[in-house]
Amino acid sequence: SLFPYTDNMNFKQRLVTFGVYAILVLFEIFSYTDAVSRFAPELPYLPIRELTARAEIVLVESDPILDYPKVSLPNVKLIGGTAVSHAMPLKEPFKSFVDGAESGVVVIAFGSYILDLPKEISDKMTSAFKKLPLKVIWRVNMTSPSPDSILTGIWIPQNDLLGHPNIKLLVTHC
Repeated sequence: SLFPYTDNMNFKQRLVTFGVYAILVLFEIFSYTDAVSRFAPELPYLPIRELTARAEIVLVESDPILDYPKVSLPNVKLIGGTAVSHAMPLKEPFKSFVDGAESGVVVIAFGSYILDLPKEISDKMTSAFKKLPLKVIWRVNMTSPSPDSILTGIWIPQNDLLGHPNIKLLVTHC
């Protein structure tokens, strides 16, 4: 959800979510039109709303156990958890780092859009992480500032890390 609201909203919250939804629908229409014209110019143009209206089934990546209840049409099927897979054993350097963490490990992953941070911000975050009693695995584009307590990398095996019993906290952009 884009907002911290529950399914029990007041009028102002409903108005705000409606406005944002309307903007997102417009954005979806324009981005879809652009994608079709760029990648499949030979196909006849069909508005996204018409395509979804014609669909016999619509699969939505949403977990009914985790999300608030919502109204949907009979042809809409919620298929949450499609990105979840079993954790595999960790490989080096993650294995020894996590196995040796007596107090546990915090995993920090802000997604692929926030890999490069300004030095001032990364220095402040590093300073804060060094004060923690836990080790930190941080997905960021920088050399590890303190290899004994902070492990950095442009890629981390997030799913496999989350399956390890020494992982105590995940901080993410989601």
